Amino acid sequence: MSQFEELLNKAKNEPRPLRILILFAKATNMFEGGQQSYSSGTIEPIMCVDKRPEELTTFKALVEEADSHTKKWNFILVSSLSGTNNTEPTDKEVDSALHKMSNGLASGEDLSQYIVWNRQEELVVIS
Repeated sequence: MSQFEELLNKAKNEPRPLRILILFAKATNMFEGGQQSYSSGTIEPIMCVDKRPEELTTFKALVEEADSHTKKWNFILVSSLSGTNNTEPTDKEVDSALHKMSNGLASGEDLSQYIVWNRQEELVVIS
């Protein structure tokens, strides 16, 4: 089982309704520091999407869907947003969280709160 599938299984078994927040990003002038760790360069947001856990199946399917819109990305940043009182997060809350993710990435904020994968589904550490 891949780490992405593990994430999906956990999300699908979460008792509170949630949405998975996904930001596709393009890295430029990145230098690999070993073991998929990157330490310099810039990362810019390309597109964002939110999905219910049941809307996602595999990493490969997510990549194919993203590539049908644009192939100008090389990292996927993932987070989640839980609802309250057994209610799914509202579209407004989701849009706000995606906007915060995108702005945080663009302004160089700490990315340690996100799970980051490259196109090959390898976990990436960006420091």
